Amino acid sequence: MSLKDIIKLILKILYTIILAFFNLVFLLGMLFEKEKIFFLIFLIITSLTLFLMWYKKGKPFKHTYIDNENNKNHGISNDKFNTLYEIQNLIKSLSPKCNYKKLATHLRDVLSETESIEAVTHGTQLANDYKHALSCVVTNKRFIGYHKTIFNEKRIEIPIEKISSIIYSTGIIKGTIEINNMGHKLNIYNVPKSEVQDFVKSVNEQINNYKTFKIEYSSNKQANVADQIEKLAGLYKDGVLTEFEFQIKKKELLK
Repeated sequence: MSLKDIIKLILKILYTIILAFFNLVFLLGMLFEKEKIFFLIFLIITSLTLFLMWYKKGKPFKHTYIDNENNKNHGISNDKFNTLYEIQNLIKSLSPKCNYKKLATHLRDVLSETESIEAVTHGTQLANDYKHALSCVVTNKRFIGYHKTIFNEKRIEIPIEKISSIIYSTGIIKGTIEINNMGHKLNIYNVPKSEVQDFVKSVNEQINNYKTFKIEYSSNKQANVADQIEKLAGLYKDGVLTEFEFQIKKKELLK
């Protein structure tokens, strides 16, 4: 355990002791006042909740400590360790105020080997009249929106080919991004103004790259079909295939 982790642990223990002390004071003061028992229960639950929130927020990544002197890896492979911190550093460079720890852990688990992070930002999403934070990532394959708290986890995924348009607006400090997903709109509010244009530009670049790839793939496929039909025609002329066999094979290729 590193010195930083030991200090965090000591602070958490002190924090718990202080909370326990105040709870004990209230308990002694209310021992014979039954009408205040609900307030006591509320205080205890609130204290535990605050502790859990702080512990979760400050909790270091599990098994990502490496003893460089003894060259020992405590729990995961060097590749996993390096990948995690590479993702963290990339996220911080693209969106400094993003919750990079939680997002990096999630991306490490879901990104494929051929997938690359192109842009990152963060904002808030309105869902069921409730606003919650949303970390946003665009890769060369999809848009990912991620939100995680102690009690719940939410992920939004939109493949690049499903994004029909993306627009934005900016105010003095913050901006708004709207992603149109085949008629469904995803609005992201309170996006840092300095990151809005770069994020939207990156999404549009990935959309254009996909369209270009699709056109090239279609062209290559058509050319390949034409070559195969030409070969079949040669086999038909040479008498290797009958006219019936030639027509059947030709129809299969043109489907």
